[in-house]
Amino acid sequence: MLIFFTFIYKNIDLQKNKPTMKKKFILAAIVFCSHFAFGQKIDPKKIEIVRDNYGVPHVYADTNLEAAYGLAWVTCEDSFEGLEKRMAVVFNKSGKLNGGKGLMSELIYQSFEIDKIVEAEFETKTSPQLKAFLEAYCQGVNDFIAKYPQRVSLSEIKKNKITPKIMLKASISGQADFAYIGVDMARLFLQDLRGASLAPQIKTALIKEVSDMQNTGSNAYLLSSERSQEGLTSIIGNPHTVGGVEGPFEVQINTKEGWNIHGAALPGLPVLAFGTTQNLAFTRTSPLDDKVDLYQLTTNEKGTEYLLDGKWLPLKKNNLKLFVKMYGLVIPVHSTLLKNRMYQSAFGPVFKVEDKYYAMRVNLHSLSMIEQLLKQNLAQNFEEFQDAFRPNPQIALNTFYADKENNIARFSTSRIPKRPAGYSWDGIVPADKSELIWSMDENNMISFDEGFKAINPSQGIIFDANSSAFSGYAKEDVIDIHKYDYLGYIPFAYHVHGPREEGIRERVDGEFHGKKLSTQDFLSLKFDTKSQFKNFSTFAFPFDLNLLDTSIPEVKEGVEILKKWDSHFDKDSKQATFAEILIENYYHVDMFNAKKYMGYQNCMTTATDPDITYFQDAMIKAVKFMKKTYGTLEVPFGEFQIMKVGDKVVPLDGNKLGSRNILGLIGKDGKKVYNGGDTYVFIASFDKNGLVKLQTVNGAGQSHDPNNPHSKDQMELFSNHQFKTISFDKQEVLKTASAHYWLGK
Repeated sequence: MLIFFTFIYKNIDLQKNKPTMKKKFILAAIVFCSHFAFGQKIDPKKIEIVRDNYGVPHVYADTNLEAAYGLAWVTCEDSFEGLEKRMAVVFNKSGKLNGGKGLMSELIYQSFEIDKIVEAEFETKTSPQLKAFLEAYCQGVNDFIAKYPQRVSLSEIKKNKITPKIMLKASISGQADFAYIGVDMARLFLQDLRGASLAPQIKTALIKEVSDMQNTGSNAYLLSSERSQEGLTSIIGNPHTVGGVEGPFEVQINTKEGWNIHGAALPGLPVLAFGTTQNLAFTRTSPLDDKVDLYQLTTNEKGTEYLLDGKWLPLKKNNLKLFVKMYGLVIPVHSTLLKNRMYQSAFGPVFKVEDKYYAMRVNLHSLSMIEQLLKQNLAQNFEEFQDAFRPNPQIALNTFYADKENNIARFSTSRIPKRPAGYSWDGIVPADKSELIWSMDENNMISFDEGFKAINPSQGIIFDANSSAFSGYAKEDVIDIHKYDYLGYIPFAYHVHGPREEGIRERVDGEFHGKKLSTQDFLSLKFDTKSQFKNFSTFAFPFDLNLLDTSIPEVKEGVEILKKWDSHFDKDSKQATFAEILIENYYHVDMFNAKKYMGYQNCMTTATDPDITYFQDAMIKAVKFMKKTYGTLEVPFGEFQIMKVGDKVVPLDGNKLGSRNILGLIGKDGKKVYNGGDTYVFIASFDKNGLVKLQTVNGAGQSHDPNNPHSKDQMELFSNHQFKTISFDKQEVLKTASAHYWLGK
């Protein structure tokens, strides 16, 4: 195959200095084939692992396929439980293993028939190179399972070897999570929770799904050399994820074939999602582009037929098998809590809510997602990195990029269809015409070249906090949304302006406007502990203390505390603890029981219908909680918000509404214990010769075993906004290595 492509390339008649798209395609094929030669035998004994002084694995191998095996092995060593949780959805065990969150994954997986998509398209839409890569990765997973069966919880994984198809099914399921399909589905069921007939257990699962979405996200920051005091092009990657076994784990890969990268992978994803090479670096944030469409069907009185193009068609029941483990019980959701609520139509899966029927449509035919990510891992320059997305993006994430050539860029790389014009696609569309059933064919997707991108803005700064694609720049570079109104609507996120974005913008267009930033200035954007809660119209209530009834004693006390607060969630702030308790209550999470989610009656309330009473109730609860737990309303924030591994505890600053994003649950002891948000954070800086410095920190540590010293040796770094420095020099790594071994020996 490689010889065939090379022969064609050499014999194409091309105009001098004018490379065609055909030439670029064939050249890319030559390069990619050379990385993944067919039938390459993997000898685990040739795969070398060096763990640095923080336990981060550095994988050394001759070939990329050997490195894929090595990546699988160290993934299992550090995060097998996370990988197993991702695989569980394929075996219909996610709800039993992961509770309410797993139930939502199962609902998506089965409703959108991901299993059928992969089985039908695997042979035709998966390249031989990707198959070879996945085979190597799966071999590493299966060999690990064979050697350490005690690590396995699911009998299905013990009985069945992990295959490339299983990997793709699990990866597409994960992509659906990134696309917020579960959130859309949960909000659909919760749109009238006050009167909904759903049982408490399913409400809990749905509420948690919405809560997780509202409380997570990611940040990204890019700075050109012209805006840097040191003359460096820099990127800060800051994905916000869950912590623990399902969170990102750090790894470095080095092969003689050119796969040389340091970054973070997610359990179950056989490539690095966030990475830095000697030439470039990239990170991701979750997008709020318009990927999912919601339709309302017209049905007959019995709900057995729906109207399409003037004809009545049968509404078929979905024979899903859904289970969830809650309160120690395994509940058959399909035959109890969601019985007679799930159907199938020409538009896609249908869900009955009250007496209405809604269909959802999204394109999950994305078997090339891993291949695109892999090509980005291998890219040597800006053009190769962009080519990885062509013709159509397969990744349901925003991508941010910086390199040694002083390029900084943002790409919206969601799978967005070309929809018929003349309809309000950002709302609920009537499901009465077949022309509204847009095609999932690749030719009907917005291509990478058609899609949104911002490259090298004039002011040399790009930032994102899961917000508008058009406004994450200095004020001079804000992009006119109508530039992308070529389909009669804007499919890219343009209307979302969250408190994290507003906090960053306040400084970019304020104290830093037009100035050159030091590295510490740049990092201060990421580690800013200021919350915009006092200045921002939140989900339901415009924050105005004058609207509150201070004749209520607890409200009066709460207002006095907030007036003293400087809006920063610093460790030594004595008002921030009360503010955090108030915010958590107001954001619909019951802080008095860390395992119980409640209060979502107002989750669909808008700013035009503020519920002042609910806000006051949240304040009264917060005052009573503080007095009962601490005996005072003023407690240093670092005593309240902590990171804990075993017996080791460190204080944390930050909050979900700021750039320093810290998530957690408050227990009955009054402590908020970190469980996600900021996890893997890195800063990479380049000059014209390449990478100058890479620094990272990853939560509490590399290991999730509390008995392993590397489970907590990054806690102080994480607490104090500090980093460890990463080296690509093997000899340097060996000098302070904590472990050194070869696989298969």
